[in-house]
Amino acid sequence: MKRPPEQGSAEFRLAEKFDVPELLGASWWLQSLTPTRDEERKGRGEKTRREALQRLLVIGGGVVAVVSITGLSYCGGGGGGQPARIDSTQLQRTKAWDWGAGAQKLQFADAVDRDVDGNRVDDRAIALLATQLRPRRLDLVPFYLPTLFQAAPQRTLAQAMVPICSDAMRRAFAAGAAVADLFAPDGAPRDVGLVVDLPGPEAVAFAAGASARFAPVFTFDDWPHPRGVVPAHRTLAAALYYRPRLNAPDPDPRRPMFVLDRARLSPYHDEPDRFDNRYLARLPNAPQLRALPVARALYVTPTDADEPLDDLDETLAAWRAGGIEVRMLGCDRFEPAPAPAPVDPAQPTQAQPTPSHYYGHAWGRPLFWQHYSWWPGAGRLQQPSSPPPPPPRGASFVPVAHPARTNALTGSRVGRIPDPDAPTSTSGGSWGRSRSRSFGG
Repeated sequence: MKRPPEQGSAEFRLAEKFDVPELLGASWWLQSLTPTRDEERKGRGEKTRREALQRLLVIGGGVVAVVSITGLSYCGGGGGGQPARIDSTQLQRTKAWDWGAGAQKLQFADAVDRDVDGNRVDDRAIALLATQLRPRRLDLVPFYLPTLFQAAPQRTLAQAMVPICSDAMRRAFAAGAAVADLFAPDGAPRDVGLVVDLPGPEAVAFAAGASARFAPVFTFDDWPHPRGVVPAHRTLAAALYYRPRLNAPDPDPRRPMFVLDRARLSPYHDEPDRFDNRYLARLPNAPQLRALPVARALYVTPTDADEPLDDLDETLAAWRAGGIEVRMLGCDRFEPAPAPAPVDPAQPTQAQPTPSHYYGHAWGRPLFWQHYSWWPGAGRLQQPSSPPPPPPRGASFVPVAHPARTNALTGSRVGRIPDPDAPTSTSGGSWGRSRSRSFGG
């Protein structure tokens, strides 16, 4: 047996190589740190594990070193002392959705007691969510990822769930409805698909607003967790709120709309007490998209200044190389039109949310088709009388692949955590043995 180093000495081991530090997952599994003699002499006392790791993390040429010190409870694992890892969702399925959360519970800002139609959300609605939100178009079903909705029937999770509706969700719903209106006229192109990449609750709201013309295909590939890096419970709560809109009967075949959670790659920097439920987006390839049929894709982001996340660079660039024209559209390009003055000042202006329009004008439809020249027949639409604003940045967007970033992301073990049941773990693994548990990487 290898003799452990003396108290205060350190043994460095190469743990992982990363090119993008902000995507670094936890590459250590430590329970406590004993102060060095120098620190004791300085009267500083015991360092927190986070402070010590900041001192011990050595990044040079993309190399991360991990230190093992006598007095650490290090959970053994695979080669090189690394703990065996397991997919986060797999662990939640086999153990419990809130495994390792302790007393921490889900928190719901913007909670409401009824859905968008004014009905209470009961256990049956929660249990049927994955089935009800399944695409009705059979050719879209292979791209549907029901993972998040499959978590809903878990008894203790269902008891904790409530619908939510925030101001941001209302704005996203209005933007989605405005996009649907752009494609409403006869003759508008039918080969345009949407990729909605907004924070989870707003992505659901946008999809609900746009569902009159576009068929939602949800791709939420994680489960909620009270300590989750991704606030997936809020996305689930938004789906409960908008379920009646998302479960409406299909009109004659709608264009596909792939719905992503932009929080799927939320920043994570080895923080202890966080559960890594991040994941990578999965979308069809160019031949599959053309078969739907989609020849043009509109990538929807929060603002016109946003860029695709690193897990989409290669996909969108491959679409373009495969003959799919890709443009970008920021939700901030949609603003409420000026509300008309009420006939009776004693009455509210309107009972429903103010509709949004492209650039905030009722003539936003012809303006949109000027900026996004995919409809030659749009010239017959009524044109604005005043000089139109210049096209947004997204109208000339061209996707570009960044292989280095994509490769670094793929190798960062997103959504994988130390396996508490690995045969080489000690005392059943480190889960639950310390207040400073690490969920990561």
